[in-house]
Amino acid sequence: MAENLTVHATTQRDHAQALVTAARAALDAANAALGTRVPDPATVAHDAWRSTLGAAQYLAASVALDADLRAAEASLRTQLATIPTPADHASLVTQLTANLLAQAESRVLRRDAQELLAIVQGDVAAAGAQAAATSADLAAAEQWLDTASQWQDAITAEKAQLTATPLDTVADDAAALKADAAYTDAEASLRARLPDALVDRSAQRYDEAAFVTTHYPRVAAAAQAAGDTVAAAGDPLVAAAATADRDLAAARADLRTYVGSAPKGLARAGAILARVKASPGLTADEIAMLDPVSALRPDAADAVAAVPHEQAVTTAWQAYVDKDVAVAAAVYSALAADPDADPQTAAAVVTAKAARDDAAVAGALNTARTDYTAADQAALDAWEAAAPGWLWDAARDFHEAAALLTHLAEAATVTDLVSAVDDATDRVAAAHDALSTHRRAAIRLAAERARADARADALAASAPQRVDAFVRGDDLGGRHGDEF
Repeated sequence: MAENLTVHATTQRDHAQALVTAARAALDAANAALGTRVPDPATVAHDAWRSTLGAAQYLAASVALDADLRAAEASLRTQLATIPTPADHASLVTQLTANLLAQAESRVLRRDAQELLAIVQGDVAAAGAQAAATSADLAAAEQWLDTASQWQDAITAEKAQLTATPLDTVADDAAALKADAAYTDAEASLRARLPDALVDRSAQRYDEAAFVTTHYPRVAAAAQAAGDTVAAAGDPLVAAAATADRDLAAARADLRTYVGSAPKGLARAGAILARVKASPGLTADEIAMLDPVSALRPDAADAVAAVPHEQAVTTAWQAYVDKDVAVAAAVYSALAADPDADPQTAAAVVTAKAARDDAAVAGALNTARTDYTAADQAALDAWEAAAPGWLWDAARDFHEAAALLTHLAEAATVTDLVSAVDDATDRVAAAHDALSTHRRAAIRLAAERARADARADALAASAPQRVDAFVRGDDLGGRHGDEF
């Protein structure tokens, strides 16, 4: 059973929504880490400033502490300079020593606060960018959900028509009509007027005409396949989604064509058979001229012999065309691989040309053309010209009816259409899932990179102070306990 596009798109939308929620929470947390304030930092232990104060207040408090300690140091040194006797220095020296130790701690706090402020500001910027990116991703996910739901509803409705009146009985009705006397009577009427050899050859030509019609679509499909390869090399996920969407649209179009045309085709086939059965009779001269052994056409025997010769040409030509399409596909693939090189020199193109021009293919075509001589063609043309135009119209119409009934009666006609839609639906679901997952991964990794960059920049900016603190041995070897 095919995947449900609405279910897949809903899942991706929910993932996108969760990422938006997480990104907004991260932004709120980053803003809180930046702006949280306490009424009086002095009431908080210094080693708790980092976890209690916001980064901005933490820096302001550490700067103020450092300034106060420096001012106290200057005052103590002034007092020491004015004391007349050494014995009076002891208390002041003890205070100065404690002050200098406090300044060592203050320097570490200040550097840590400067780093933390830069880090938190980077976190705010990263979280803000992530929140904006996730909002855009959510909008894209919601748009895809809307599109996917429309597609899924339409696909469900289109497939449902296959089991509803009148399509539910089309295959059986077509098979019944082809087995009915209406069909055999129409064929008998045609063969009573047009010799079997010409009826059979005209049926083959009817198919050959369809083969010609499919030639350039096959060439175009080969070019499209090469183009898809190029697109996939540039952006494989986007290309996969675009290709799947296109294939699903094509498969649905084929299904809609069948839904819209099958009942009409069945009715048309019935009308054709009735019309062919009621074809008028031939004149005596026409009957005489169409007789395969007609004495009125001296080359009558040559005309009969020419039929298989002409058929051999067509068979050989179709085999050649198949190989020629393979050459075109190889050329397109070569262009995709190297647009600056001459594709005719590519190994695959050379191989494809050799297969086309081989004696078994091109040689067979040349042989068939040689065997089908100008005399053969003239004799066959004269025989065919003996049939009135309306009889050829009847033959064409009968072959159309036969093809329609065969197509409609085959169980594979509907199952192949449904399978094509189902397969394309599965690929659309998978491709869009992958694309959505990729977008979210890219958003999250971009935010992580931005956060890491902010930390790298913050630590690089404070490197001189850190070196100084490490050399001095200030507080944990110059590192604040929570620095990493």
